Amino acid sequence: MLLSTHGLGRRMAFEERLEEEVRARTGGLRAQVILLALVVPAIATYLALTVPSLAAVLGQPIGRFVLIPAAALLEVAGLIASRRATNGALR
Repeated sequence: MLLSTHGLGRRMAFEERLEEEVRARTGGLRAQVILLALVVPAIATYLALTVPSLAAVLGQPIGRFVLIPAAALLEVAGLIASRRATNGALR
C-alpha cells in the first residue's frame, strides 16, 4: 500500500512539473502570436499611408468589400488556429 501511494505521489508531481514546463514554453509562443497579429495590420496601415496606389486600391469597392474583409478573416483564422495549437500542447 505504501509503495503504491509513493508511486502515485511521484506521478502527480511529475504531471505538475510537466504541465508547468509546457505552459512556460507555450507562453512565449502565445506572445509571438499576439505580436505578429498586431504587426501585420500595422504594416498594412503604414503601407496604405505611404504608398498612394495601395491606398487608392483599398479605398475602392474591391478593397473595402473584398480585400480588407478577407485580410481580417485570415487574421482571425490565424489567431484561432494558433490558439488551438498552443492549447493543444497543454492537453
